[in-house]
Amino acid sequence: RLVCSTSDVHSSGIFGMHAIGTEIATASKDSSVCVSIIKPDGFIETMEEYRDMHNGVVKSVHLNSCMNGKVFASAGNDSIIKIKDRRTGAASGCLTIENVHGEFCINSVKWNPVSEHVLMSTSFGRNIVLSDIRKSSTPMFVLDNHIDKMHPKTKSIYHPCFYDSGDYLITTGERSTFLTTYEVRTGSVVGREDI
Repeated sequence: RLVCSTSDVHSSGIFGMHAIGTEIATASKDSSVCVSIIKPDGFIETMEEYRDMHNGVVKSVHLNSCMNGKVFASAGNDSIIKIKDRRTGAASGCLTIENVHGEFCINSVKWNPVSEHVLMSTSFGRNIVLSDIRKSSTPMFVLDNHIDKMHPKTKSIYHPCFYDSGDYLITTGERSTFLTTYEVRTGSVVGREDI
């Protein structure tokens, strides 16, 4: 049975979403990010709208669980990562991280679940980038052992996952039957299993 729904959040399709508790952040083809809440009566209310944060489709948004969802990261076709502290209001600025994936569209961003400054991102390029937002001009690690070196770019969107308290990152790869595990602290491959 349908518990709740709304069509009033974005003017175009929703491409990505992430929830913490009853708060839901959505990323849209209309270049915006919205944060909504599911109320006890099942009604979904848009609390915050961040219009024109990006120049084009926003493919991914992720609320920072270490900050109780009060900070989010978003990214998309403009190849830029935006970090927004929601406590400062929609009109205030945000941290911008550029050029971590070159000209490739960024398809996925995720915060490390236990380190409030560590952010993972992927694109149509072959690299997974781990960034420390306190030193955003240089990535912590650029990980590329999950995709065959013969493929300089990917055609598919994939979403690596942090696990084991954020100590590891596990991912698939384009045209691969393997799961590759990286240690977040060192950027080293610590496992590769054919599935």
